[in-house]
Amino acid sequence: MVLNHIVCFDIPAEKVSGYIKWSAETAKPLFEKHPEVRSYDVYQTVAGKPTFIKEVVYKNMEAFCSMQAKLGQPEIQRVIGQFFSFIINLEIKLILEIA
Repeated sequence: MVLNHIVCFDIPAEKVSGYIKWSAETAKPLFEKHPEVRSYDVYQTVAGKPTFIKEVVYKNMEAFCSMQAKLGQPEIQRVIGQFFSFIINLEIKLILEIA
């Protein structure tokens, strides 16, 4: 069963280019180096809200929980703090594949 961790958020226009660069060069490589994470992708919407959607895919709930246990590590904490410096209007959804 695949678990998708979906994060929807907005970014002020003046921070968009910095976020895109940071996401590709910092966040994606950091999270994808962990075996729990199958993929880490960020999408920018063409119209409407939210302006960005981040999808982190895990093999299953156990892999997600294992990664959650690592969130206290200093490097991950630093990257999470950087993420929050870019975003506004955060919404998080966990989606578990059932079929």
